[in-house]
Amino acid sequence: DIIITTDGMILNGKIIEEVEDEYVKLGNYHGIFTVDYQIKYVNIDGTEPDVFLDEDTYAPDHGPTEIAIDSSEGVLYWNSYDSLSGHNNIFRSPLVLSSPIEWVVDNNDIDENYTFDIDLDTINRKIYFSANTYWNITTEIGSGQTGHIYIADMNSANLDKMVDPEATGPTVPSMPLRGITVDGTGGHVFYVIKESENAIIKRSDLLFDDSEDWITADGFDIHKLALDLQEQKIYWTSPSNNRIYRADLDQPESGVEMFLELTGAPTGIVIMN
Repeated sequence: DIIITTDGMILNGKIIEEVEDEYVKLGNYHGIFTVDYQIKYVNIDGTEPDVFLDEDTYAPDHGPTEIAIDSSEGVLYWNSYDSLSGHNNIFRSPLVLSSPIEWVVDNNDIDENYTFDIDLDTINRKIYFSANTYWNITTEIGSGQTGHIYIADMNSANLDKMVDPEATGPTVPSMPLRGITVDGTGGHVFYVIKESENAIIKRSDLLFDDSEDWITADGFDIHKLALDLQEQKIYWTSPSNNRIYRADLDQPESGVEMFLELTGAPTGIVIMN
C-alpha cells in the first residue's frame, strides 16, 4: 500500500508508517499563528483520530513536521525547532506511551532551523535528516538558501553526529536539500538536492563518500522520497503539479513514469509492504 498526505488533508503533514496493521501516525504542524503542534494517529480508513503528542506545552516555532518510526524498537522520532533556545533538535518517544526526550541535540552544530525530512537506517542504527535555512511547504519561514544532511546514532543520544553533504540553492530563498530515504541493507542513501533549476535524486553510499545522479527532474518537481525494495522502485512527490512519480532502482533514469495524480499537493509518502 502507498499512503500519501496532501494539503487538502492536513497542513504540512506526513504519514509515517502503518503500525500493527491497525493505524498510522502523522505529524500536524499548523503554522506559526497557532499553538496546535501535534502528532496524531488514525485508523487506516481515516477514522478515530487521536493525539499522541501535544507540543502545546512549549509551542515550538517549527515542528513536528517530520516523523519516523523504528518498528523493531517501537520508537517514534520527530523534529522541533525553538527560537527561544535557537536549537533544531530531534526528539524521540516510545510508541506505547508519549514520553519525549531530546535525542539529537543541537549544541550550535546544526546550522539550519528547518528540518525537511527524517529517515532511519534500522539496519546500521543511524538517523538521517535534512535541514535548510528556509522552509516553504504551504508556509514560508526563514530566508536562506543553504542546507545540510546530518547523521546521528539511534542507540545513544547525541552520539557521532556527522554533517554531509551540504548544498546551496539557486536563489534566495530556496530549499536545496529535501527528501532522504535509506536502504541500509543495500548500503545506499537516496536524497534530493536542488542547486540549479532542476532537482536531482542522488544515490550514495551510507557515508556520502561516493554519489551519483539517479533521477533528474524533467517536467516535474522532487520533494519527498519512498523506497519499495520489494518491487525495486523509488517514488517521489511533485507538489508543483500534484503528482506522484516513480522509477526503477536497478539503474539511473530507468522506468521514470507518472504514478498518480492528486487533487492537492502531496506533502508526504510512505510505502507499506
